Parts: sequence; structure tokens; C-alpha cells
Amino acid sequence: MSIFIIIISLLVALTVGSLVFRLVFASTDDFWDCVRFSLTPNLISLFRGQFSEDIRKSMRLGFFMILVGGSGAITFVGIVELLS
Repeated sequence: MSIFIIIISLLVALTVGSLVFRLVFASTDDFWDCVRFSLTPNLISLFRGQFSEDIRKSMRLGFFMILVGGSGAITFVGIVELLS
């Protein structure tokens, strides 16, 4: 039964992710820019003069990840609570 709950939670997270993706990112290139900035150390972005852009894009990616992960986690906890 536990694997069934995990699969449902993952499906909900993927659905929410696909719906929210277009709200948060303008295109897939914008998404990959956010990933690139998120993986670039802040000190390097500071020296390149892109520090504020780095912070904004890292926050957008973090916001997206929290929404997707949170929806799956809330679904998992909700189903477990309903079944117990």
C-alpha cells in the first residue's frame, strides 16, 4: 500500500510541476538559465556583474522546487492520514 501512495504522490507532484512550469518560467531556455545560475557560485556571479540576476533566478528555481516537492509531500501526508 505504501508504494501505491508514493506513486500517487509523484503523479500529483509531476502534474503540479507541469502546470506551474509555464507560470514560473517563460521557456525551457529560461528554466535552464535558472539552473545554470543556481549552480554558479555567487562570488563568480558577483565578479561577472550578474549577482542580482543570479539571486532572482535562483529564487525562482527554488520557488518552483518548493511548490512541486511540497505538493507531493502534502499529498503523501494527506493520504496517509486519511488511511490511518
